[in-house]
Amino acid sequence: MTKSISAKYLGVNGVEERQKDDYYATDPNAVKDLIRKLQEHNINIPHTIVESSVGGGSIANVFKSNGHNVIAYDIKDRGYSDTTITDYLFVGKLPTDDDVMIVENPPYKLSLEFIQHGLSLIKDGNYLCSLQKIQFLESERRKPFFESTPPKYVFVFSKRCMTYRDGQFEKYKSSMMCYAWFVWEKGYKGDTILKWI
Repeated sequence: MTKSISAKYLGVNGVEERQKDDYYATDPNAVKDLIRKLQEHNINIPHTIVESSVGGGSIANVFKSNGHNVIAYDIKDRGYSDTTITDYLFVGKLPTDDDVMIVENPPYKLSLEFIQHGLSLIKDGNYLCSLQKIQFLESERRKPFFESTPPKYVFVFSKRCMTYRDGQFEKYKSSMMCYAWFVWEKGYKGDTILKWI
């Protein structure tokens, strides 16, 4: 495999530049894997799910098919009919006082900001689940956040997990990226528990 083709599949600059808004849709199977792991660890999934960057709805649709209500945000209309079009980082309050769970695959370059903002919107004891590349664990910039606000769980995919540029599920068939679900319980201060999917 040539260097340029490798870069394409890694999702870094090469044959294809990064998608302008960092829109890489989530494989619905990865969402089903998350639900299964949450259930294995007796984590209650509330009726209301918040999706911070819903895109075409690949995360939201899995939860809706399981009977959940989904509050969906995105900076632009990508086809999911119930989307509130706004910059999520400027959402001051969620439109419900019920328990919620945030489940997201945010723009990678703003991942820390999305996670910090999401945690500011939810109650203690509620959960935020963020799909991230495994190297999200790295970075001096994120280290203070991890030390003060550790994820309760990191669920690492033992197989390659796909994300799809511009939501083009039919175009991309393989990936060289390793992903994990990072799961925060707001208020948790213990050690992070590492598990595999």
